[in-house]
Amino acid sequence: MNLRPLGWSTLLMFAVGLTSACGGDDTTDDSGTTETDTDTDTATAPDPAPPASADIQAIADVSCAGAGCHNPGTSGGLDLSTVYASTVGVSSGYTATESGAELDYVKPSAPGDSYLFLKLEGTYGELTDGGGAQMPKGGTLSGEDLDTVRTWIEGGAVE
Repeated sequence: MNLRPLGWSTLLMFAVGLTSACGGDDTTDDSGTTETDTDTDTATAPDPAPPASADIQAIADVSCAGAGCHNPGTSGGLDLSTVYASTVGVSSGYTATESGAELDYVKPSAPGDSYLFLKLEGTYGELTDGGGAQMPKGGTLSGEDLDTVRTWIEGGAVE
């Protein structure tokens, strides 16, 4: 095989070809610093889906219905063994103090207008004519569980 040595012009063309194949535009500023402008796709993860009623049911099963409080025929008739059907769009019978508007247990997209959330958060006494204690009875939800309920309501309280 007969190979001849590469000349300077061939090497220069090869180097120019490599530089342009890298995908960036090199620019040199007045200080002699070279900056490369690359067009990179910065993919962002999609927002996670809001919790579904099954996520809220799991919380209620442990803290509400499972605690022996909100089962059929108990605690004022609020049965949380089926959270979605028992709360979303269902009147609580209480009204907001300032507006006088009747509050649903859960008003989709509006945790501040949802009596259930106000009871869990502990602000129901200041904002409604409702009585009783903060829920769940004898304690509070963890910050994570309360955030899950808030996010579910803010996301439209989907089934």
